[in-house]
Amino acid sequence: MPRPLPPLPTAAAALAQHYIRLLSAAGFSSPSSLRALLPIHARAVVLGVATNAAFATRLLAAAAPCSLAYARRVFDAAPRRDAYMWNTLLRAHAHSHSSASDALALYTRMRAAGVVPDYYTYPIVLPACAAARAPRLGRAAHGDAVRFALAGDAFVHSALIAMYCQEGEVADARQAFLESGRARTVVAWTAMVAGYVQNCLFAQGAAVFGAMVAEGVLPNEITLISFLPCLQGQEWLAAGEMVHGFVVKLGFDANAPLVNALIAMYGKCKSIKAAEELFDGMTARTVASWNTMIAMHEQNGEGIKAIKFFRRMLTEKVGFDTVTLVSVLSACTRAGALETGKWVHELARNHGLDADARIGNVLVDMYAKCGDLAYARVAFDGLCAPGVVPWSAMISAYANHGEPEEALNLFSLMKGQGVKPNSFTFTAVLVACAYSGLVDEGLAHFNSIVREYRISPTLENYACMVDMLGRAGRLVEAYEIIRGMSMRPDKCIWGAFLGGCRLHGNLELAESVAKDLFQSGSHDVTFYVLMANMYFEAGMVEDAERMRRTMEEMELKKTAGRSLVCTSRERRAIIRTVKRHTVSVFVGDESGMINRIAGVFARRGYNIESLAVGLNKDKALFTIVVSGTEKVLQQVVEQLYKLVNVIQVEDLSKEPQVERELMLIKLNVEPEQRLEVMGLVEIFRAKVVDLSDRTLTIEVTGDPGKMVAVQRNMSKFGIKEVARTGKIALRREKMGQAAPFWRFSVESYPDLEVKRPSESTLSTASKTTNGEPEESLQGDVYPVESYESFSINQILDAHWGVMTDSDPTGFCSHTLSILVNDFPGVLNVVTGIFSRRGYNIQSLAVGPAEKIGTSRITTVVPGSDESIAKLIHQLYKLIDVYEVQDLTHLPFTARELMIIKVAGNTSARRAILDIAEDVFGAKTVDVSDHTITLQLTGDLHKMVALQRMLEPYGICEIARTGRVALSRESGVDSKYLRGYSLPL
Repeated sequence: MPRPLPPLPTAAAALAQHYIRLLSAAGFSSPSSLRALLPIHARAVVLGVATNAAFATRLLAAAAPCSLAYARRVFDAAPRRDAYMWNTLLRAHAHSHSSASDALALYTRMRAAGVVPDYYTYPIVLPACAAARAPRLGRAAHGDAVRFALAGDAFVHSALIAMYCQEGEVADARQAFLESGRARTVVAWTAMVAGYVQNCLFAQGAAVFGAMVAEGVLPNEITLISFLPCLQGQEWLAAGEMVHGFVVKLGFDANAPLVNALIAMYGKCKSIKAAEELFDGMTARTVASWNTMIAMHEQNGEGIKAIKFFRRMLTEKVGFDTVTLVSVLSACTRAGALETGKWVHELARNHGLDADARIGNVLVDMYAKCGDLAYARVAFDGLCAPGVVPWSAMISAYANHGEPEEALNLFSLMKGQGVKPNSFTFTAVLVACAYSGLVDEGLAHFNSIVREYRISPTLENYACMVDMLGRAGRLVEAYEIIRGMSMRPDKCIWGAFLGGCRLHGNLELAESVAKDLFQSGSHDVTFYVLMANMYFEAGMVEDAERMRRTMEEMELKKTAGRSLVCTSRERRAIIRTVKRHTVSVFVGDESGMINRIAGVFARRGYNIESLAVGLNKDKALFTIVVSGTEKVLQQVVEQLYKLVNVIQVEDLSKEPQVERELMLIKLNVEPEQRLEVMGLVEIFRAKVVDLSDRTLTIEVTGDPGKMVAVQRNMSKFGIKEVARTGKIALRREKMGQAAPFWRFSVESYPDLEVKRPSESTLSTASKTTNGEPEESLQGDVYPVESYESFSINQILDAHWGVMTDSDPTGFCSHTLSILVNDFPGVLNVVTGIFSRRGYNIQSLAVGPAEKIGTSRITTVVPGSDESIAKLIHQLYKLIDVYEVQDLTHLPFTARELMIIKVAGNTSARRAILDIAEDVFGAKTVDVSDHTITLQLTGDLHKMVALQRMLEPYGICEIARTGRVALSRESGVDSKYLRGYSLPL
């Protein structure tokens, strides 16, 4: 019997179906679609069709993607609202990330209305809870799903796992995953793998994927995209290649997002070539594909390649987005390409992308790490509501660029604006406190990490705190902090602690810690190097050699240095064995010698970090500190030997050495701060050489590390001026070996006593100190001032006098202080000004100045006031010269430093020390079986007298700096202090 036909629709039902078809034909999801919907809706209201439940439901579905406000009005006007209508509006709110909280409010209203949710409700509500960061509502929704027996649904179950993972509650997600039992679908497995990856638990994610495959569940494209980020490191490359083969076998290799994930995987496994081949083989590349390649090169330290890839992207007319520019700017940061970064910034501005918070954050970081603080601050100030990332980047920039006060002020401003700091912020703050010497304030900030902000301190936080306390000499407190750590200290923390022990000479504590480290199996090369250096500095040569032998036996080597070399066309990263070299150059006097030696280094791109020149009547000893590779430095040595009158060139850094330098530092000190400053002066064993109402000038000697520590601790008072000599060095004699009398020995230079000329002469006078003609006085180097009644041996000695301040011709020795840019070739240019104008340099000292990126050259040259004024005018024309001061007619304090190695066995040692330490206040810096090395600071008479007294014992080697000088704020005439006789 045939089935009866359905009844014909009534006229109202037919009209409603007609308008429903019109809605479907109009389409939706855009504002233009909304304009098409409005007349249909209006006509339906006129005809009474709007009250039809089916039409209202279809109208809501069409309106929701176009306008939430319009959809809400349609929803409120609906005669009857079922679960489908509630889900439709919920989905519209949930898909709009800014309305996730509105979706939760709508769900609460749905529950209050008594509408029973269905299987489609919770896959919408649960992600909205995670997006709105409402964990309590998420757990309540989970309870509702269980109550309505919906939690067993595959999609609801997957949504629960994803929600807990997004909230960081991985344990709860794992529990929800396990509760599904054997009924787990590929969606649940995918959600669990993706959740582990989102929380950076890659090993667990890989384990879940392996269990999924073992249970015979076939992964889909989404599963593979979620799993591939778990494969990081070369050890996972084989697994990644297997997954790639699996993708090809299943025919997923045309899926662009999956191919992008494969490219990223190859990049993280260091297989760059495979990633490039995969990219080149893509038939349809998306912007995400290009972004993946750029990010891959940047993350592998190939910033230049990332930038070139971006240029290729622009050449091929591929559009870019915010993610692209973030990766390119990060590449500029890594490569130090400041100018390229500025160009990318301008590109972002022209395309309206600079307002994006992500672009703003990376711009602040890029400018800061490339050294342009001004641009970094402009970028930071341009952010509408900076979060913790740009605040941390800006604070770190100020701290690392020597402006700790500004960093701490910015941190206070950050807290005042209600931005909660994170561990990176505190790392920057602790660095700032360390640079400014605010140890107690740094300790307070460190304690606030847990007490106020409930954050667990990171290893970087602990390392900064240990370093700060170690530099301040509070080693016991640093050790207590290490012992109280909740995690295992790493090599950075122990390295900072041992560095503090080395700085303050606490060998006993360092030995105790190092012994425990070595016994526990911590065989890091840093610990061995630090201990070997400490043993050398303490004169325990055998223990130092034992450390070196242990390093060789264990094949421990320090990591190679990394340099960025700028050429005219590109910037190249070179990884080689770059280290700091101390080069000793012993020369005979020759016109223009200083300029030519500086030129050898400048032409090869070397930036001379420090330069000390010890001057004699007809000889000079240059001590030059530069950083470079062994190969290139050997080429420089060969070029130096080609210069006329270069007698000997040595790289002292190949052997243990005594290294010292001298610094004069002028501080802005208020009367109430003076007591604290004097405490630091005592700690660093410095000397006060000038005192006024608002300033204090101190003299300090030591190794370069000590100089840095002094400046950091004194910076909080305000450093007005700094004058540093270059580093000078003499090799440490090995125990059990004879003293090397090969250059400066008494045997090589018998007692040749000479008489001082009765009258002062000009620099052009061809006379020696005994009145006989001598050609060598026409060179660069000869004495600064005369001295009376001294008869001097011709070992590299204190200055030989040819001029006095009271010369009747108007000529005198002028002490010039020149502040210059710290850049390769600047010294060569400055000395060239003197050389081309025929000035003989009587003294030269080059060292870092008070501001980062500047150096101070202190030199003494003869001339009249008028000629020196013209010379200063010429110096000011140089682009790298900031300031030139002629201190000659001002009260000024001047100091020089000398290291002298004297031959003396154990029987003669007591007599030598009685003379050097008790009479002259010299310090013993190295002792061997046959030699004693002494350090002496002071004026010329003092150095000459000491040498005179020690000559009978045999002088092996001498290294001396030039003069450094600062004006006296006290106004005391320095001529009285130097002991010079004044004209009546």
